[in-house]
Amino acid sequence: MKSAAKLSCLFLLVWLAAAGYATPQSQEYSPAQAKLMAREAAINDGYRTLSEIIFGLTIQSQTSVQNYVVEHDEIRTKLDPFIKGAKIIATRYNSDGSCDVDIELQIEDLEKLLGKKVDYDIPVIAVTGSGAPPRGNNAPAAAIPNSAVKKQFDRVIRVNGSGALPSKDETINAAQARLMAIGAAKQDAYRALSREIYGINVEANTYVRDFVMKSDKIKSNVDAFVRGARVVDTKFDGQIATVTLELRLNALAEIIY
Repeated sequence: MKSAAKLSCLFLLVWLAAAGYATPQSQEYSPAQAKLMAREAAINDGYRTLSEIIFGLTIQSQTSVQNYVVEHDEIRTKLDPFIKGAKIIATRYNSDGSCDVDIELQIEDLEKLLGKKVDYDIPVIAVTGSGAPPRGNNAPAAAIPNSAVKKQFDRVIRVNGSGALPSKDETINAAQARLMAIGAAKQDAYRALSREIYGINVEANTYVRDFVMKSDKIKSNVDAFVRGARVVDTKFDGQIATVTLELRLNALAEIIY
């Protein structure tokens, strides 16, 4: 692959429709939930784009032409790879409620993943993933801490997780709602930590017909065991809770070895 082609691929931006979540239209989400869901969609989209660059994807297409006129045109793409070592660098929220997430994978980490040297003339692969909020949630989004930002301090891995207040429910009081948001944030942080340690499996299917995207679905899976992490900070701004987890590398060594 030529360098120019590589670079054009590295900044590929693919929009992920909210329909990919297969959520009922009648379900209501709080603004905080919508923001977090848009961010998670963007993270998955970024991992999908990274996978396309590294592993490629299967493409099936059918075109029917009669009397020089296209009558039917279909394209289906599929990928099912495993990614490890990618890092979320930045998160941006747009006025329409959508979210963009920048993800990078160092070439040295890619070589560890593949178990061999790769012929890339750049030190890092950078992609942008995008996600939309669920249907009916288009409000401008306030800044939310990244759920999977990794910071290395000598012998420490630190991640943030976010949790939203549940939708309005007369059976849940304010104290319960706050604790539920904090609990969700803690689980999100554990997921972020698992991504960093074990990686993530991404399955994506896209269907385009007559040059219009009809379906775009991404499923990601993390199946991990984490021990030794501790909560070092908890914040709540009235809508979104943020929990910071910390895992020392000596504890990580005990998990892996």
